[in-house]
Amino acid sequence: MNGNLQHKNGEGFSETQVVKRGIPKASPDPSLNDDTVSQKIPKWCDDGFELFKEHSTFHGVKDLSKANLPSTKCLWILILCVSIFFSIQGCYMIISEYLQRPVVVSYFVAEAHQNLALPDIIICPFNRFNRTYLDNLNITGDLAQYLELAFPGPAMFKFQEPIQQRVQSDVDKHDAIIAEIIKNMGNMSFSSFMKEASINCEAFFQNTEICKTATELMTSAGKCFRLPGGEQISDGFGYGLKLMITLPKHLYNPGANQMLNDGIVVKLAEPGHGVDHDLTFISSGVHAIMPLSATQYEFMNDPPRYSCLDDSAKNYSRLWCFEYCLTQHAEDICNCSLIAAANPRKPAICTTKQVIKCFYPSMFSDAKEAITAFQHCKSVCKAPCKYWKYSKTVSTANLSPEQAKAFTNDSEAVQELQNMIILEVFYTSLDYTVIKHMLAMTPSSFIAQLGGQFSLWIGGSVVSVIQFFIYICGGSYAHFYRTYIRRPTMQNKKYKNNLRLSNTYSDSDDKLSANNETRI
Repeated sequence: MNGNLQHKNGEGFSETQVVKRGIPKASPDPSLNDDTVSQKIPKWCDDGFELFKEHSTFHGVKDLSKANLPSTKCLWILILCVSIFFSIQGCYMIISEYLQRPVVVSYFVAEAHQNLALPDIIICPFNRFNRTYLDNLNITGDLAQYLELAFPGPAMFKFQEPIQQRVQSDVDKHDAIIAEIIKNMGNMSFSSFMKEASINCEAFFQNTEICKTATELMTSAGKCFRLPGGEQISDGFGYGLKLMITLPKHLYNPGANQMLNDGIVVKLAEPGHGVDHDLTFISSGVHAIMPLSATQYEFMNDPPRYSCLDDSAKNYSRLWCFEYCLTQHAEDICNCSLIAAANPRKPAICTTKQVIKCFYPSMFSDAKEAITAFQHCKSVCKAPCKYWKYSKTVSTANLSPEQAKAFTNDSEAVQELQNMIILEVFYTSLDYTVIKHMLAMTPSSFIAQLGGQFSLWIGGSVVSVIQFFIYICGGSYAHFYRTYIRRPTMQNKKYKNNLRLSNTYSDSDDKLSANNETRI
């Protein structure tokens, strides 16, 4: 073989002549360029910390950033820490007070100006039946007492107890007789019979026009009359409601379980609302005045501090609720309501036989159950959140028959004064007290006080807080992206790029060696 290199076509080259091929130049990965990073991270994120220092209204931030000496920086850091501590402490105290005392009581006196509505007045004579009516039906003696025992109540005196016990022992016989009498009257209901057997409204009031607007209701004392109070147009005595009541005692039927009082019961109730526990006794033969002062309550249902019914019905009363709670079980079993119920649930009224043999035994099995039921009903029956209460003082003066004799020789008219009651109900002044619950701190006041603490100690505001979160979050995002996401990715790409370059140079060397083969 000669010393020349042989071409494949037979043409020769000199030994010094070699074919030179350029080594491919590796270009860097464009993803490693910093410009791509800035495209993924907004500029405001990169400058977040600087923007916060420049634009924030927080006290001391700019001073801390511009402080050059370490001692000055430490001073500003201390000032900022103390300010933040007092700001947090103030906010904590405001929040604690808001949670502990959300409601306060407001007390003020309001003027009624032209007029003020008087309460409804309930008049209850101590009598249940018209004795003349019962006598005409031959209902006397124990049979009449059988009807009296349909009203709940114990005997007040020991001399009443034997009659009550005697009637109860023979209740079946009396029940059959009364049922037969009612049947012969046209088969009316027991409820209708009891109402018809009571004394009418016109027998009590000299002004019978009052009875046209009166509402009749039954209580344990007997039939009562609810009279609208109207409105008082001026202060003091003489401008209120005046009632002249004559007690028809000749029509009274004494009851074995009735209060043997000589006079009437007077109850006051908010117009259009249920009757509550208010109660006043007034004896006969007197002129009674009842000065009033009104208080309006507007409470908030705020358990456990105070619980009330916020949306109670207009005719709701705590007395009715308590009565309903105690007697509901017995009413459902006996399928009747007591005649003295404030708001009977059942259409039928319990007869005396049903009261004694069904109603009473169905209420409580023992004293322990009764105590439990009372406690339960007291917790269930809450007072309404909004109501009126009337404070009254009663003073009386006896009507004098001796003075009346100077004007008339009619002995019956003089004697009638002993059975008369003159009742005058009036406001001493046309104003009323308002007691209401109010929020100790409204939501707007709560926010304002929190903002005041921030502004006082650190100069913060809503905009400052928004700036803080925007700039700090943006700067943190940029720092996190560069440190924990971009840096590992860059290192991985650099490693792959170096590996690719090394492979490229290795392949070029192999090709160059193959092309530079020589022939000996």
